[in-house]
Formats: sequence, C-alpha cells, structure tokens
Amino acid sequence: MKKAYNATKVWRNKFKARDPEGYKTYRREEARKYRQKPYVKEANRKRTKKYLIKNPVYGKNKRLQIKFETIKQYGGICECCGENRWELLTIDHIDGSGGPDRKKEKVNGGHSFYQRLKKRNWPKNNYRLLCFNCNCARGFYGYCPHELELIAWG
Repeated sequence: MKKAYNATKVWRNKFKARDPEGYKTYRREEARKYRQKPYVKEANRKRTKKYLIKNPVYGKNKRLQIKFETIKQYGGICECCGENRWELLTIDHIDGSGGPDRKKEKVNGGHSFYQRLKKRNWPKNNYRLLCFNCNCARGFYGYCPHELELIAWG
C-alpha cells in the first residue's frame, strides 16, 4: 500500500510540474466526479441537514447578509418609487433579460443570484434596485404605474 501511495504522489508531482493548469482542471474534475457518487451525496446531505438542525439561523442569516449587502451596493431605495424597506426591494434586469440570464447561469434567484452579482463585483450596467411592485409591473405590463403618475402630474 505504501509503494502505491508513493507512486501516485510522484506521478502527481510530475503532472503538477509539467502542466499546472491541466493539473488544476484534472483535480477539479476528479473532485466533481467524487461528489456525484451517491454515497458521497448522501453523506453530504446528512451532514448539512445535521448542521442546519443544530444551527437553524445560520443559513437564514447568511442569506439575509448577502441580500443586505446587495441592497446597499445598488443604492438602498427603489429607483422608481423611492421605497426603502428591505423586505420589498429586489434586483431588476434593466433590459428584461432575466429569463434567459437565469437559464444561461442555471441560477433561479434569491441569495444565489445575489452571490453571483457579488462575484462579478456588483455590475450596474444591466441591473438596478426596484421594489417588488415596480419590478412585477415592468415585467407584466412593460411600464410601472408610478411612471404614469409622474407624467400625469407633470
């Protein structure tokens, strides 16, 4: 057993020295394959469930923390109506590309979407902060009722 381990260690070191990027890709792919094994998935699921049972607030706090950080980065108020309650604020795709974007990135929304924005260093060219009402109205009708009020009152 000791000989096989040493041979593997030698092979790994040679591979690393010869092609560092290729080695990283290889290790990443091997780790992905390992995580896909049913017994590993089940063990991870159990471990996560056990942790969340012991610490139920951990996940919720982390999700709220990333949401607060996102709201702060995008100005803290709805760009349309001025709403500032964090429970009602959400991120809007300015050009309406939310569906294709979610499909391409395989991210539905919520905290995973906020994490992706953070990883991209909070891009502001295609995203803005709106309240849920303004965001839904723009999605369903193509305009926000607040815009009509501003036009009517001049």
